Amino acid sequence: MTNKKRNTQPDPELSRASQLAGQRLSQFIAQLQQVIPELTQTEATSLASAVLRFLPEVLLNNPIFLAQLRQQAQQIISQRK
Repeated sequence: MTNKKRNTQPDPELSRASQLAGQRLSQFIAQLQQVIPELTQTEATSLASAVLRFLPEVLLNNPIFLAQLRQQAQQIISQRK
């Protein structure tokens, strides 16, 4: 067994990506509340979580979305330093 220490330094790229994901999630929750104004913020957050739970199945079963996802992934990969 190897005894490797985990990197304890924060990864700035991961931090930026996580921050962006959080912002997008907040925007999605706000959009859910605009579409269904009766939802409280907690309910809209729970609904957003349910959407995320089923999103992989929806994407994988939709060739158009899957192609767009792959295209966007390639753009991100091509921007690596």
